[in-house]
Amino acid sequence: MPNSSWSRAGASSLAPRGRDLPPQPTALLGRQRELSQLNEILARPEVRLLTLTGAGGTGKTRLAIELAARQCNAFEHGCVFVELALISTPGLVPSALATAVGLRDIGTQPLVETLKLYLEIEKMRFEDRLRPHFRIDPATIGARLPSLLLQPLVENAIKYAVTPSETGADIWVKAERQGQGIRIEVADSGPGTQAGLAVHESTGVGLANIRDRLAQAYGAGHGFQTRQNEQGGFSVILDIPFEGRGPSESRGHEMHEGTRETE
Repeated sequence: MPNSSWSRAGASSLAPRGRDLPPQPTALLGRQRELSQLNEILARPEVRLLTLTGAGGTGKTRLAIELAARQCNAFEHGCVFVELALISTPGLVPSALATAVGLRDIGTQPLVETLKLYLEIEKMRFEDRLRPHFRIDPATIGARLPSLLLQPLVENAIKYAVTPSETGADIWVKAERQGQGIRIEVADSGPGTQAGLAVHESTGVGLANIRDRLAQAYGAGHGFQTRQNEQGGFSVILDIPFEGRGPSESRGHEMHEGTRETE
């Protein structure tokens, strides 16, 4: 979405991009009606995700590239083509996206804002069955965190707590300062039995990917644990060192100092 809040929240962490799209050898012919319809859809304020579906070989990628080329100037950071054909593990998709847009370490607030936008999209599917809550200690706002660190954990909670339940589930994202570090917890109110915990932990790639990223970023200086939480659901708890941002990098976060809990 042009000039979206996601773009504003992540502006300090995104590398400037122009028309970073694969060159096409010929002009696209005979798809003007589809392009006009897609342009109209993208212009709607409520549209944050647009997916082209269809049988293989019908030109979906070519159409998407042409659409992106025409829309590129409407986005603050341009458009980026992310090649996912060689990625066979879903857990590697977030890292590929982050790398493509030049996203590296970011602060807690942009990370939370990105999560909120993702959850807004998911709420279109689950409506009142998905109930997200954020409890962010203002003392953590200036911390450096690996990009897209928490989304796989939230996806895990949606898959195993919200999806199978008729009434859905609550999901909490918490961050608090503890001594020289930060404790981050993603918790849900899903099944808390031993069988339920085993299902959560067996999601494999997502949790393993988080462990690997934390090990690469912090070595032995981090903690990773899973447990049954007070709501009877499943929690993943991350303990990582506090690495502050410099004064010039922290500008724009002062307005969030009073943030404690939002839903």
